Amino acid sequence: AGGQGGNAGGGGKAPWAKNPSGGNGGFSGPVSILNEGSIALSLTGGLDAQGAALLAQSVGGQGGNAGGGGFSFVTYGNTAGSGGPSDEVSIQHRGLITATGTNAIGINAQSVGGGGGSVPNSTSLISVGGSSGGAGGNANNSSVEIDGGRVHTYGDYGIGVLVQSIGGGGGSVGGQTGLNTVGSTGGFGGDGEEAQVSLQNGAVITTGLRLDGQSDTQDGQGVHSPAVIAQSIGGGGGNAGTNTGEITIASSGGDGGDGGTVQTELGAATLTTQRLFSPGLLLQSIGGGGGNGGSTKSASESSTISVAVASGGDGAPGGNGGQVQISALGGTTQIITRGGFSSGMVLQSIGGSGGSGGSAFSASGGGTYSSSVAVGGNGGTGGNAESILIGDSAAPVSANISTTGVFSPGITLQAVGGGGGSGGDSNAYSAGGVASGSVAVGGSGGKGGDGGPITSYLSSEIQTTGFQSPALSLASIGGGGGSGGSSHSGGLSGGFSGSLAIGGTAGDGGSGQTISSTFTGSLLTSGDFSPGLSLTNIGGGGGDGGMSLSLSGAGLASAAPSVGGTGGGGGNAGSSELSFTGTSATTGRFAPAFSARSIGGGGGNGGLSLSASAASTVSVGTAVGGSGATGGVGGDITATINTGSVLKTSNLQSPGL
Repeated sequence: AGGQGGNAGGGGKAPWAKNPSGGNGGFSGPVSILNEGSIALSLTGGLDAQGAALLAQSVGGQGGNAGGGGFSFVTYGNTAGSGGPSDEVSIQHRGLITATGTNAIGINAQSVGGGGGSVPNSTSLISVGGSSGGAGGNANNSSVEIDGGRVHTYGDYGIGVLVQSIGGGGGSVGGQTGLNTVGSTGGFGGDGEEAQVSLQNGAVITTGLRLDGQSDTQDGQGVHSPAVIAQSIGGGGGNAGTNTGEITIASSGGDGGDGGTVQTELGAATLTTQRLFSPGLLLQSIGGGGGNGGSTKSASESSTISVAVASGGDGAPGGNGGQVQISALGGTTQIITRGGFSSGMVLQSIGGSGGSGGSAFSASGGGTYSSSVAVGGNGGTGGNAESILIGDSAAPVSANISTTGVFSPGITLQAVGGGGGSGGDSNAYSAGGVASGSVAVGGSGGKGGDGGPITSYLSSEIQTTGFQSPALSLASIGGGGGSGGSSHSGGLSGGFSGSLAIGGTAGDGGSGQTISSTFTGSLLTSGDFSPGLSLTNIGGGGGDGGMSLSLSGAGLASAAPSVGGTGGGGGNAGSSELSFTGTSATTGRFAPAFSARSIGGGGGNGGLSLSASAASTVSVGTAVGGSGATGGVGGDITATINTGSVLKTSNLQSPGL
């Protein structure tokens, strides 16, 4: 593991201050293990105990926190230390591993980047420079190869094999307080790299099965114990704090890190789980969430002219999910799960969610003239999903999969875009003896990320018996657009008053992408709502426009226009294509043999608008609702049912195709 970066010293009282930066985290080294022997682990102590029979970790050092925290007349900003990167981790296992007890993992291989340091809150009269949170360290490759080896666990949260490559989280930035503030930025999240698993030559992994030869019971141990998990996860971006002053510029969140490639090679192997929430094979690449923008608060008071301005910080974009792939090594992989919520095989590429925009609050009072402006921060865009690939035309993946629990599909493939962040709300209020003016504008919502393309070549036998357990399910789904921020504006004056409120524009939904599935073999289900094969391609829904409220009152003349935000457009669905050879048979209700849907995302609603105005001479109140947006377009569906194939159903509301 890398060493932690040193924290900078705290700030004291000084006429001006350039606070010191935090030190960067240290680099970690590579780890490589070959095991051909027998390892036994027995954990006691319940949930407080944690361990792995075979553990390999490379962990980057934590970035040091920046100095500061004291009062000064002038601040120049500072920088926290970046997290150290991790190095490569690899394990080859050809022996025997047994692990018993809660949180007893069989094999654990992790490459984890260090987290970025944070920046503390600061207080000064004047700020002339922004600060930066420390960036999260990047992870490196992490891999496990089981070549004829065996892994057995018995205990809750007893994962058989856990492989992870995780980027460090970005550091946060604290709030600023002063006459003025200068925007800072949260640290970027580190990227995940490749997570790889290889199973071949009769490899065996079991969880939730007793290891002492005694008969098992229904309430035995082993819940939350997948046989294999491989994940590459981007670090989350750092959040921004709240800034307070008369003229305030907000801080922005840090970008989320990208997930890396998750690669699995499947040959002759057997994976068995016995309990709830224990899938056989779980592969995920997930982008880190974008950091949230900071809020701002501005207040000003004067006997003559008063001005207050606040602008919320922008949310940062989410990281992209990476490619998830299974390649065939030769031989058939057998996967058996017996508990509920335990899919046979799950592959997911998921974009990170965009950060939310910061809110803005502004209030001013002047003896003669007063003005107040507040603008909400924009939401960050959602990250895109990457492709999911299983096999190829020359070497389809061969698997025999059986699940018996509820909500336990045979194979699930999902490529889902991240949701866009919501726009920040805005509030502006002013009062002046002669005239006042207030303007509030809600932040815009972020666009949803696109779902990824899916291509699968399978030659398999898949059977499920539980409720809502399709045999084979493929879905590419666009992320939803973020909602626009609301706006509230109010003005009061003895002479003239004007108040304007504009709701934030919503983000568009992301689009689904192409799905292509070539299947040979059999798909058998017996539970209700359990289709044999399901293809789903959906565009993300557009966000709703922000509402607006404008209030104004004056002795002579008053105006209070209000405009609701525009809704976001729905994302388009991609095309879907199937080539099927074999048998798809269902016996449950609402269980078609083959179901394909391509649905454009719904358009977002326009924002509500309200206005009220009062004056002794002239008063105008105008409210215009926001426009709704257009829905997305569905994509083409093409299905080829090859000669000799059978689609069979035998219950209510279960069409063949």
